[in-house]
Amino acid sequence: MIRYLRLAVWPHPLAIDYGTFWIEHPFAILPHMVIVLALLAATVVALVRWPVWGFLGSWFFLILAPSSVLPARCR
Repeated sequence: MIRYLRLAVWPHPLAIDYGTFWIEHPFAILPHMVIVLALLAATVVALVRWPVWGFLGSWFFLILAPSSVLPARCR
């Protein structure tokens, strides 16, 4: 998800397939996990306080969930 957000702000380099990245160390995902969890918490808060923004945040996670959980080459 972080890659999608980065490409939405600065779309370089654009490619059809970015390949598969393997995690070598468990702590390598920690910064990305913190950012995604913060966005998820902000979405939950927004659903209560500002429903329109919460709806947009919810759709962001729901639309990207299939491609984030299961990679395209999952066989």
